[in-house]
Amino acid sequence: MLDEWKAGTDMNGMKQRYPPIYVTEDLWRGSNKLDEYTLLGESEKLGSNIRFQVKLKWTNKSGKAVEKSVRYIVTTDPALTMVREEG
Repeated sequence: MLDEWKAGTDMNGMKQRYPPIYVTEDLWRGSNKLDEYTLLGESEKLGSNIRFQVKLKWTNKSGKAVEKSVRYIVTTDPALTMVREEG
């Protein structure tokens, strides 16, 4: 899914795929261009979910380079979703 963001795919277009992928990421929705991402450490299995940490590097709407480490949770059941974990 992060590869899709990096390639410039519209986040809402992910729902039109089969199977649909539901993504909630304000950075992606906010027209920030993902330039690079790096997985940090191992993913963690939480039942049918997977949690992983990523270092994101993006260019914001003003053209400024920004970098931040975030954690995502990917759910596979009942639907494929990806959300950023807050906190």
